[in-house]
Amino acid sequence: IENSNFNPKVIEACQRQAADQGYTLEVTTGVYDADLDVRMAEVLLKYRYEIPLLGISGEQVTRGVAR
Repeated sequence: IENSNFNPKVIEACQRQAADQGYTLEVTTGVYDADLDVRMAEVLLKYRYEIPLLGISGEQVTRGVAR
């Protein structure tokens, strides 16, 4: 995402790839300056985990920042 300069098509491709693997990827871009240049994004990867033997399940979120 960073290397593509926050290209929306690259972000969409990443979200599709995550969905194909059973994840949810949320990318929230932020405006850095008065020229509306995007220089950062909050990246959330959500996934479900289960341990059926113990009856444990839940959703996990991994957070990151792309700059």
